[in-house]
Amino acid sequence: MVTEQSAIVTHYALLIGVDFYPNKGPKKRRSLIGSVRDAQEIKKYLVGSPISFDIQMLTASPRESDASRPAESREDLPTHSNVISNLEKITSRAAIGDFVYIHFSGHGTAVEPDGEVLNSSTGDLALVLLASDDETKIQYLRGSELAFQLKNMVEKGLKVTLVLDCCASGSVKRDKLDPSVRYLPYDPVVDMAYPPIPGRSLGSEDEAMYPAYRDASMRLNWLVNPDGYTILTACGPTETAREMNVEGQAHGALSYFLTRTFARYKRVGGKQQHIYSHLCARFKESCPQQNPMLYGNKNIGFFDNTNYMLDTAPIPIIKKLDGSLQLDAGQAHGVCDRDRFVCIASVAQNPTLGPINIQLLSKLHTLEVLHRI
Repeated sequence: MVTEQSAIVTHYALLIGVDFYPNKGPKKRRSLIGSVRDAQEIKKYLVGSPISFDIQMLTASPRESDASRPAESREDLPTHSNVISNLEKITSRAAIGDFVYIHFSGHGTAVEPDGEVLNSSTGDLALVLLASDDETKIQYLRGSELAFQLKNMVEKGLKVTLVLDCCASGSVKRDKLDPSVRYLPYDPVVDMAYPPIPGRSLGSEDEAMYPAYRDASMRLNWLVNPDGYTILTACGPTETAREMNVEGQAHGALSYFLTRTFARYKRVGGKQQHIYSHLCARFKESCPQQNPMLYGNKNIGFFDNTNYMLDTAPIPIIKKLDGSLQLDAGQAHGVCDRDRFVCIASVAQNPTLGPINIQLLSKLHTLEVLHRI
């Protein structure tokens, strides 16, 4: 386990990147090539920040000499027990008001519905990790288990941001999986071998405490306490999360655009809604088939003490292939044809773009910049 720590720590990060997935036996599981890089890139931005961080990183990379095992030592692997242990350590060490950032890049899956406590249409979110007792096997970290850990953090007064760069949509077809898709089909044999530990996950008695979310591909009414923390996911409930190639290197799309956002803001942190709006614009430019989702308390700052209530909503500006700009808003948002806007860059030292005229293209969606005045 890789850890960065200084004397006074107020910010904690657990970064998980899983490229290696065992491919033995009848189940042919696809490894990934960009998940470990995602965790490493996020760590670079955290280490370069003036804030004191406790950074824990768990990664699994393919081993060139032995494709059946990961390259990292056992204590550094994203096994189920290592992930749970690190989450519990963060909860124990952190003080009231401290910040926690959890980032997962790897395969997700959707556990098939089983009983009243699962999403009856799409099943329960599970992160695909390596098995605690054997790194050549996989083990699921169910959404209910993850929610149990997050609930403990929130009850202690910690401010938590969870980023999931994976796919948990049960609509992904087994026979049409793109190698870049971060999803593995659910395997009931894995669940039978590694069932959830009693008393270490949320159950039906907890379900009534949280509001339900329509068409959720993960059990978000378990995962989201609206006043407690924020979850940023790589795609919507019926979409797939993919790796993208940038200059010959693979990245998770959400992780890549998130690090680019950190670079733009010149820090790790900011207002959740502003960061999310910026991410949405970048996805629409480069990955229009994938839409990131923001759940939970949008007024909590992203990994910093920016507690605020939004009095104005940021409107993402999308740069089209022909060089023109498109505003992601429309008549449904109270915008009318020929309204005038002033565009201001999100980074203070960048100049204001100036007033612009717009033309209404759709009553629901977009506005196009005609010209700057």
